[in-house]
Amino acid sequence: MRRFREYLALLGRAVEVTLIAILGGLVVLVTVDTALWSLFEYSSPIVAEVQAILQIWFGFLAAAIGVRYGSHLSLNLLVSRLSQRARHSVGVFVHLVEAMFGLFFVIYGAQLVRTVSNTLPGLGIGASSQYVPACFAGVLIIIFSLEKTFSSAHQDSTDQEMGTGDD
Repeated sequence: MRRFREYLALLGRAVEVTLIAILGGLVVLVTVDTALWSLFEYSSPIVAEVQAILQIWFGFLAAAIGVRYGSHLSLNLLVSRLSQRARHSVGVFVHLVEAMFGLFFVIYGAQLVRTVSNTLPGLGIGASSQYVPACFAGVLIIIFSLEKTFSSAHQDSTDQEMGTGDD
């Protein structure tokens, strides 16, 4: 189990590094495109398409890493008043709902990849490539959500064994 957690931590770190690289690439592309427009009144359609694809990747990967770190929107007003056991149950429920959203991304992202047939004119690649990040992030969201679910269950059983659980 420990090795599996190490792999998940490595996966999370790889996603973070990828996000940083995408953000750096976006800064360079926008800077170059702006300079080309300012100096020569020229804007490359290829740069615009690459920027759009990188923004899509960034958004979906950021959502996945947000699930990993639990930085999603939540309303704690009610949950904070519940017992420890009830809070744990709500937490497990939330992680399972997150996993279902990840599955939704995988299923419908794959459906879009299969059905969209037009091409991006600047790059000459299929427009369906814009939906691949949804599938990839969906898999990551499922993995990270289940990680949280099982780590919560492990923590709960450890608390019960040590007598620190709150009823």
